Amino acid sequence: MINLETPKKAGALLNQARQAAAEVFRPISRKYDRAEHAYPAELDMFAALLDGLNSSGEGGAGASGVRREDDGAKGNRNGANLNTVLGTIEMCWGDVALLLSMPRQGLGNAAIASVADEEQSKRFANVWAAMAITEPGCGSDSAAITATARLDGDEYVLNGEKIFVTAGQRADAVVVWASLDKSKGRAAIKSFVVEKGTPGFEVVRLEHKLGIRASDTAVLRFEDCRVPTDPGVGLDGGQPQAQLAGGLHGKTAPDSWEWLAIAPEPERSIMTAHRAGVASPSRSPPTAGTCQGRLRCW
Repeated sequence: MINLETPKKAGALLNQARQAAAEVFRPISRKYDRAEHAYPAELDMFAALLDGLNSSGEGGAGASGVRREDDGAKGNRNGANLNTVLGTIEMCWGDVALLLSMPRQGLGNAAIASVADEEQSKRFANVWAAMAITEPGCGSDSAAITATARLDGDEYVLNGEKIFVTAGQRADAVVVWASLDKSKGRAAIKSFVVEKGTPGFEVVRLEHKLGIRASDTAVLRFEDCRVPTDPGVGLDGGQPQAQLAGGLHGKTAPDSWEWLAIAPEPERSIMTAHRAGVASPSRSPPTAGTCQGRLRCW
């Protein structure tokens, strides 16, 4: 029989994540919601802590811990994944935008961790990677991607535009999805790691949003952008796993949504309009909606 209770051994992690959400995220939430596009420097120390958790294999709220292969104890893989989900839920309760702004925990990091080989994993271990897949007119449908990658000697030449790229300006690199041959559809999609400063790679603009304002959302353009063949993250057949890993990492915040929906009016106004100071860390008891949302993640 499947046990749907939160494991007791995850209690310490949940308490730590909840404390960080209440004491690190919430006190600065209003500040960076107002200062849209300003980088939350307070997150640097916390990001270093997550780096340590990812390196130790303990899991938490990090994207770079989403591994396709793991040389550690096989019996604990699901436990580490569950810890990541639980930690992410708590951090989203603190502030979704600040969690999305965490250095080296971007969607691109999840994609790299999912499909990169050992050499690539080491190379990009300390790189903050964003994910660039969505395009004007086709959304995130990988089969409809119009960005192209043309092989020219020992380099790929990228051309195209990407929108809604989380951390597109702040990240050190971007995992770009492009087609080697549009006539072959999804089968011809390949991923490339394009590092900041590469000629032909331009951040066109940052979007001004109504919510999640602490997290920057960029429009990127690639014009004859040349990248060596070796930084390609996804091998043949690796693209779906990488896209899935990145996509799922961005969909683990049911508790924050439910809490906001059921919060008393004074607290709800703080969370939405930020007309008061720090939001109260008190929480309503879990409801059926909260439990349903959690089960979708677990």
